[in-house]
Amino acid sequence: MEEHRDATEGKYYRWSEKISSYFLVEMAFLLSIVPAGIGMFFLIFTINNILLYALFFSLMGPGVGALIAMVEALQSSEVSAPFFTYWKKWRKNLKDSYLLTILFSIIFVICIVDYTYFKSTQLDFASWFFILLLLLATIIYEYSLVIAMKFSFRLRDIVRLSITYLLTDLVTTLKLISYTILLVVFSLYISPAITPLVIILFAYILVKDTKLIIREIEDKFTRNSDIN
Repeated sequence: MEEHRDATEGKYYRWSEKISSYFLVEMAFLLSIVPAGIGMFFLIFTINNILLYALFFSLMGPGVGALIAMVEALQSSEVSAPFFTYWKKWRKNLKDSYLLTILFSIIFVICIVDYTYFKSTQLDFASWFFILLLLLATIIYEYSLVIAMKFSFRLRDIVRLSITYLLTDLVTTLKLISYTILLVVFSLYISPAITPLVIILFAYILVKDTKLIIREIEDKFTRNSDIN
């Protein structure tokens, strides 16, 4: 006589449950960025309105932070009520994710303004330095969000750790650079309207590729002592 198995123990059930969890998280993420998303969608990106664009971008920070936190939770274990858990993480990490995004929004604006300025002068070759700086700042921002959603460190320590791993973990850094470039190309030239739907895939890859870094930080700074 065959042993009776509960339907919830099946592989396909677990996969469908996982997919539905990611879908609910994506829906919560889209709701959380509606004001910023609408503003950025209808606002034409020019150097004249770059500050307004940066403001809308900074409003997306808590949503992106909560998305990263939820993806990390879903990769580590099962999450009950993922839609409502997303909003709990949104509220919990609101301050850190918002401050980080404001800080890097300022850096992004400076890089873009300087790029535009040098592009219009005879020193246009120098403009590419600011493109490189913008790219590196983006990678540091990605590292920072992942770390901030996992640990309660000071802002300066989060950025310091992010810069450290940017320079020392070159394999992960190169991966993040390639993913970021692909996301930018997709957003600018393929389909800007559905970019928010692709961000969850980007967040999944980001969390997966930084898992060893998070484990190393946990071993070094949380089990024995805090960052000094």
